[in-house]
Amino acid sequence: MPSLDWFKNLPFVRRLIVDDSIHKPEPGWTPVAGIADITGHPPRFVSADQEQDRIKIRFFKLQSDGSLRGKVWFGPLCEGPPGSAHGGSVAAVLDEAMGQSSWIAGYPVVAAKIEVNFRFPVPLGSLLWLEASITEIQGRKVFIIGKLRRPDGKVLADSSGLFVILNEDQQLKVIKKVKRPLT
Repeated sequence: MPSLDWFKNLPFVRRLIVDDSIHKPEPGWTPVAGIADITGHPPRFVSADQEQDRIKIRFFKLQSDGSLRGKVWFGPLCEGPPGSAHGGSVAAVLDEAMGQSSWIAGYPVVAAKIEVNFRFPVPLGSLLWLEASITEIQGRKVFIIGKLRRPDGKVLADSSGLFVILNEDQQLKVIKKVKRPLT
């Protein structure tokens, strides 16, 4: 019987395979609501393009410690160096993961500073894993680390960030913005 590998590698077939597997939690992972689900605000930069060829992302909570896990796919519209994701798209995904880890832990934050280390090129069209966890909280400061890795464990990029918890007035302003369309 002839091999069907050529068929599995067709771009539209690979996207269908990714679309199915990106939503399946790994053992010990529980699906979590995205920022759009939490705030009621439409998805934006990183999470807006779930049906296209830019970034597909799905977040989960690790049952053992509550830290964030995720699956991400960088499509052809993220290309930087040939065959690899642009560093800005990788940084944006790590920023989103770190912020999301804080929001699901009950700390509504915004990024004050992030640092990203690009260890290896991030291949386009591959399903990759994310992780992010809070390492320390000092008053309104939340320190978070993140990693982007292949399913075999090889770290392609890692990040650290300082995020600031929104005070009550800032939270109310965010809620008001959510209830009106952005122009």
